[in-house]
Amino acid sequence: MVAYEEYIKLTVALIAIIDVPGTIPLFLQQTAKMSAAGRFLCALSAAIATFVVLAVFMFFGEQVLSAFGITIAAFKIVGGLVVLLIALELLGLTVLPALAEEGGAKTISPITVGVFPIAVPMSAGPGAIVAVMVYAHEDSHAGESVIGHDAIVLAVIATAAVFVFAGLGLAAFAGHFIGPTAQSVMKRLLGMVVGALGMEFILEGLAEFFPALGAG
Repeated sequence: MVAYEEYIKLTVALIAIIDVPGTIPLFLQQTAKMSAAGRFLCALSAAIATFVVLAVFMFFGEQVLSAFGITIAAFKIVGGLVVLLIALELLGLTVLPALAEEGGAKTISPITVGVFPIAVPMSAGPGAIVAVMVYAHEDSHAGESVIGHDAIVLAVIATAAVFVFAGLGLAAFAGHFIGPTAQSVMKRLLGMVVGALGMEFILEGLAEFFPALGAG
């Protein structure tokens, strides 16, 4: 009999790792020129993509990574570089392709933005993927029904995805009540936060490649 406290711990840990508040700055930057409906669609697609990606890695993570010769460390480094580039744009140090006004020729679909870069590599990032992969194959659950265990872990992932939608949905609503000056100030401040998050991903990945870097 598996203690359900363990699943509660996994739920709390997964929500903490996904870090919805940390994703909000990127979400607001990427959806700045979208309508309210577009923002909510982006939030919904991010939540769905988060669930799908984590569920896929729960069942097939080891096979997918080994098939392409990808390590979790490499995944962290690439994800960190993507986040770092976005942070540089937030700080005004570089320019990335911007979203056009909806209806314009260069409009990017809210669904596309929700999947990348909101869901991947932010919400369904390396940390969340590793947590799900490890817990799905936890030896302590060997005596329990595999189907029952998998169903509960899927429910945990779904709960985390609901938090993603709720957090980004609230941010989408609140974003329309923040003036241009306040948004500009927040953009620079949050750029520092996003940049630090990106560097953290990179350093964690490098530490796994070169254990000496993580020593001490």
